[in-house]
Amino acid sequence: MPLSRRNKAVIATSVAIIIDAVISQKEMDDKLIETGALVIDNIEHKLRICRAPQIPRPKTNGFWTNIFPYLNDEKIQVAIVLQRLANPIGYRQIEQTFGISQGSVTHFTKCFLGAVLDSLQHCIRWPGNRMEEVIEGFAPPELRRRMPNVIGAIDGSHIPIQQPRTAYHQRYINRKGFHSIVLMAIVDDTERFTYIYSGQPGSMHDARVFKQSSFWEELMQDASKYFPANTHLLGDSAFPLLPWLLVPFKEHAQQRLTRAQRQYNKVHSSARMAVERAFGKLKAQWRILKQAMEVIDLRTAVDIVDVCCILHNMCIDCDDLWENETDSNRRINEDNEYADPNGVDTQILLSAQRKRNLIVEQMFLR
Repeated sequence: MPLSRRNKAVIATSVAIIIDAVISQKEMDDKLIETGALVIDNIEHKLRICRAPQIPRPKTNGFWTNIFPYLNDEKIQVAIVLQRLANPIGYRQIEQTFGISQGSVTHFTKCFLGAVLDSLQHCIRWPGNRMEEVIEGFAPPELRRRMPNVIGAIDGSHIPIQQPRTAYHQRYINRKGFHSIVLMAIVDDTERFTYIYSGQPGSMHDARVFKQSSFWEELMQDASKYFPANTHLLGDSAFPLLPWLLVPFKEHAQQRLTRAQRQYNKVHSSARMAVERAFGKLKAQWRILKQAMEVIDLRTAVDIVDVCCILHNMCIDCDDLWENETDSNRRINEDNEYADPNGVDTQILLSAQRKRNLIVEQMFLR
């Protein structure tokens, strides 16, 4: 069965071997090829740890006999793992296609994930000295109404997993009835991830997930380190309103929104769409995140999510992302739910309300 455009091998440095030995003459996809080349360039020194176990050669199948000598090549191992991340194929299909056992694929995957997490975590970083550039990106001059001082958009997305091997597996069942872990992420104007936090159970509300993170604890101590000069994030109604995290105005039966507030919500939503697009592109390129991934344990699932986010940022650097897809697993637990304002100090809440009201006044009432 011919491979679709998405289901192609993924690494430049082993293109010739993959074509000749594994996929015959099937065409490669340039976008994933360049991604693989970039990964190899960045973790070449780490690949020494990815030694393949000895795999006995079949006695009768000459095709697989020709392939097996290459399995000790670290680049081939990376190609196999990237193929698995880019295409939602199970161990059995990998074994049938490449002649590689589940144990070997698990070993390759563990080594690759470890190498990327050890070497490339710097690819996900706070805007820092790029802050002015990000602010301008969220408020381009051509827009008539622009959100000021935005340095990121925050949201959560559900990553489907198989039922975890834990006594508390029911905690991972989300409102739609399947097991998942939550990826909480902040992105900049270019849809790069600037912060990620993954692994909390799928039954957990977005705001609660964020509050479980060490980043939240830091912000509660001193938010000015990350949000200087009146800067802030944009979030949806699942998050609390804070001076550094602005959310839309909420309409209630007893209190209708003003025209200016509705206009603010529209501009706010448009700017915040950056994070939704990022999730869509992440899952379009690394499709293992779109269905219940076949992994041994939760730690591996979390590592896969984090590595895919790192690769996403590397793809942006290469201008090699897939077109956006709708993320159907976003906001599963947030329908008709709002963040509880009771968990926020009254003075902090009032300060955030004043800030948002001032933005409304500056944008729509002058």
